[in-house]
Amino acid sequence: MANNTKTQSNKEIQNDQLLDMYKEMVLCRTLDERIWMLNRQGKAAIVASSQGHEAGQIGSVAALRKGYDQCYIYYRDLAVLLTLGLTPAEIIKGFVAKEGEPLSGARQFPTHGAHPEYGVINLSNVIATHIPQAV
Repeated sequence: MANNTKTQSNKEIQNDQLLDMYKEMVLCRTLDERIWMLNRQGKAAIVASSQGHEAGQIGSVAALRKGYDQCYIYYRDLAVLLTLGLTPAEIIKGFVAKEGEPLSGARQFPTHGAHPEYGVINLSNVIATHIPQAV
């Protein structure tokens, strides 16, 4: 059976897209540093840094087909969540266990949970268990 989905391969990235990706990288790093500060102040119980992963994560989201592809993320995929559209305030709510966190209502490990609008699938925080689920 033929797959009728349209692909976006061989599409060049424009300069404005590159600039937007760079801004997302800076935002992710800044947010990551803020979460570390909250942890050191005793306001966030746990932190899982994504520093150094920003470009790869943002590039992977750029290749997704919005409204079609799904994301099987893991606990260090902060840049994925930001690039998909979650706000820094929504993400911080998960780290400080506040109402309004969109992935799990702040009832799970920060940055875990599901967000159907963005195609984010809930999974275990055990590393690499999402691979069989994604295949």
